[in-house]
Amino acid sequence: MQDSQCPVHGVMNTFTAAVAVHLLTHHRNEQAASKPLPELTEYLIDGIKRGLTGIRLLRLRGHGTQDDKKPEFPFKTVARVICPSEMNPDEEEAEKARKDTTLVAGNDYQAIDMSSSAAINPASWTLVSLSETPFSLNQPLFGLAHSYALYGDKAISHIPHARFRDLLSVDRAEMETLRSLRQMIEAYCRLEKAKRPLCLAAFGPSGAGKSFGIRQIANEVLGKDGKEAEILEFNLSQYDDPNNLVGAFHQVRDKVLQGHLPVVFCDEFDSQGYKWLQFLLSPMQDGSFQADQLTHPLGKCIFVFAGATSWDFEHFGPCPQPPKDSVDWKSRQDFYKDNKEVQKQDEALEADFRLKKGPDFMSRLDGHIDVLGPNPRMLYNFATRSWTNLDPMDITWPVRRAILLRSYLGVKGSDVLDIDRDLLLAFLMVPRYVYGARSMDKIVRPLAGTLKPFRRAYLPPPQVLSQHLDTAEFFDEIFAGYRLFREPEKLWLVAAAIKENYCRHEDEKKTKSRPKLSKDEFVKALANDGAWSRATNLAAAARLPEVLAIAGLQIEKGGYADVSEHDKIRDHILHPHHLHNLAREEHNLWMAFHRDNDWG
Repeated sequence: MQDSQCPVHGVMNTFTAAVAVHLLTHHRNEQAASKPLPELTEYLIDGIKRGLTGIRLLRLRGHGTQDDKKPEFPFKTVARVICPSEMNPDEEEAEKARKDTTLVAGNDYQAIDMSSSAAINPASWTLVSLSETPFSLNQPLFGLAHSYALYGDKAISHIPHARFRDLLSVDRAEMETLRSLRQMIEAYCRLEKAKRPLCLAAFGPSGAGKSFGIRQIANEVLGKDGKEAEILEFNLSQYDDPNNLVGAFHQVRDKVLQGHLPVVFCDEFDSQGYKWLQFLLSPMQDGSFQADQLTHPLGKCIFVFAGATSWDFEHFGPCPQPPKDSVDWKSRQDFYKDNKEVQKQDEALEADFRLKKGPDFMSRLDGHIDVLGPNPRMLYNFATRSWTNLDPMDITWPVRRAILLRSYLGVKGSDVLDIDRDLLLAFLMVPRYVYGARSMDKIVRPLAGTLKPFRRAYLPPPQVLSQHLDTAEFFDEIFAGYRLFREPEKLWLVAAAIKENYCRHEDEKKTKSRPKLSKDEFVKALANDGAWSRATNLAAAARLPEVLAIAGLQIEKGGYADVSEHDKIRDHILHPHHLHNLAREEHNLWMAFHRDNDWG
């Protein structure tokens, strides 16, 4: 409910009043008061709905127009919208106001039935997962990724998302972190006299784009009239002497003296065995640095430290240890009993990390972000001391790839991406880009300078693909799967089934009975059709994989699915959200086929 870009007084008061008045209605209703608690949630749900509608109305109409001589809070209008029907003297007018508000502000509210897995682990569900994969909450969002890659912003209008200049996120945890960082930067900007810098850190795997998110937030908060923030960048891995830092700090101080609020990116701050951490403490804590015998104040600035050795803040350091009394901690202690030499090495590394002021550095950070990148998020494995365990909670990685894909190809807003669908599928589904966003950039960027549609023929040569893909053969498997489905014999059979299904539905609408045809009979029926009818049915069959991909489904070689799997697929397809998207995509491709054949 927070929206700093469109503030209006009374938002939380409106919401609180709506919830309170509906709970009061329950209290006055003696019959309802005897109901068990779970059944009373309907009053709370109604209050939340009316409260959100009241907020919409308040933000649409505000406290009056510029022509109002006495602008004031619209008590009567808001009260009509949030009050229960039995307390409203003019319910008909109130209902009209609610409907008008819904039509202007967007979709009406929808109840979502949480699955048992979400009830067991509330942290596992998100609105986007309930919308896109309601029957299996931990499935990657391939359908949403396809929709966004093809159609851009309008494909995510129904789900929570956050945009900061050129940065877009649909991951709940990432959005919350980015918003909290923005609030920190905004609060720091409001300070008239800041004695020390605002210190932020970004962690993530190589090529994840660690500085990009904070850079975009800084541009949004500090950039004026579309201009970018004043940014300074220093790569500490290129320095060999602490005196090099003094020169960097002088550049920061010069910008402050010129009246700017600089954002200072210190890349590879943890390089050279954490050597630089001890030299960063004084600027972080005291806002000053020493040059020879003189101490200079830095002034008001923002430091951003981008790490290279750790994929997340929690495991920053040479040998991270699991939380005490956890299963991993007990396993580690058992391991140490049989490996005393390893224990001594770890203790030496930890002691060295403390001497280099690693814990002190971490304690001086005001905030941090763990950047995800285009690959699935990996969890730290204490046994192997590496990030090797796939995080089942990360379901948005295909969408992150779709966002990067449109960015690299220069497709903006809701413009349609013109690309071969098998190539799009390969970009989204390849298991891993070796160097993260850098690898994806090297593969995708060459396509941007080619003619549309973007085709497989425009890809870099195989040796480049092998350099940047975990398995380059995966691209070939995707292309081979499409070719296999579109073999003439198979495609003809699917086209004949589509025609037969259409004819059967038409007869049912006319209340006609239609004899059930064998496979050979409806294949023969298609052969006897006119050329245009055959062409349209064959085109419908050929685009079937492209349509199903919008719902996160793909056709695989194999036998028939068992009953339970068949039921899951059917329920997935018949879910209203997916059914709508499938119908829309089929219509779009049907229209494209007819346009290509000069039908207007």
